Amino acid sequence: VYPTPLYEEEYLSNLLQEDSLFYIIVDKNDIVSAASAEIDYVYHNAELTDCATLPAYRKYGFMKHLLNALEEELKQRHIFCAYTIARALSFGMNAAFHQLGYIYTGRLTNNCYIYKSLEDMNVWVKDLSKSKG
Repeated sequence: VYPTPLYEEEYLSNLLQEDSLFYIIVDKNDIVSAASAEIDYVYHNAELTDCATLPAYRKYGFMKHLLNALEEELKQRHIFCAYTIARALSFGMNAAFHQLGYIYTGRLTNNCYIYKSLEDMNVWVKDLSKSKG
């Protein structure tokens, strides 16, 4: 069920204690773009999630910068597989993952409640052990 309550301090605090990374871009003391990685150290993988950019800032490609930065940090932590589920109707997010070399592996039909309706999610995967950096 989305959206997650990222505005709740207790929720964020718990995420940060559970091996999650958050990267943000700030403009004039306001967070304008954010993304996170939920890390599984046992199996050396991470889900890239919580990707959001304010509409007025979407034309600057901030999400690709955040995702690249998260990938570099994940590689430093010996995480070799990154994956995500992106809203099928979100052209921008799907394009960003494609442009960053993620492989589309299928669609999960009626997978997530987002606000008040079920949505299809596209699954994207990247082998970080083979990527530059």
